[in-house]
Amino acid sequence: MSRGKQIPAVHQAILAAAVKAVLGERAVIRQIVEVPSEPVPLGTHVVALTHGIRTFWSQWTERKANECSITDETPD
Repeated sequence: MSRGKQIPAVHQAILAAAVKAVLGERAVIRQIVEVPSEPVPLGTHVVALTHGIRTFWSQWTERKANECSITDETPD
């Protein structure tokens, strides 16, 4: 896969701020890639978005399940 042109630093900063605003300060951005300028079939975007949502949701629910498993053992 070719590396392509670099994304301007200001665009990277805007993206990082948006991701952290939505997902929280602990969000980690591993890679920023530019969307190709040539037309891509809508199905490709849908598959990528669906995969991203499923990945996020499974990690989010796993994290919430782990938080809920820690119970307060002190008597009321």
